[in-house]
Amino acid sequence: MTEWVDAGAADPQRAGEVRAVAGAPSPLAVAHVDDRWYAFDDACPHHDCPLADGYLDGTTIECDCHGSMFDLTTGAVLRGPAATPIAVYPVSVREGRLVVERP
Repeated sequence: MTEWVDAGAADPQRAGEVRAVAGAPSPLAVAHVDDRWYAFDDACPHHDCPLADGYLDGTTIECDCHGSMFDLTTGAVLRGPAATPIAVYPVSVREGRLVVERP
């Protein structure tokens, strides 16, 4: 069953922003890069640190705790110590709101 999560306003003035999604049933974050939104698990698989507190460089997010890096387009690990990729989710904009599709 698909779950649709309201991830907040799709404010176009927030380019380069990463934010945690309040009220999501499990940790979820969104990032705005080059007029596109990305949604992903907000828990680094290495030690569950919040990725929304990390550093965004293009479509790469770096965990603030231990430096693991992930590709937001695929979830792939680009640099450890994390060995497990993060889940990434489709995002759409509906009536000015971000909507994330989670299985």
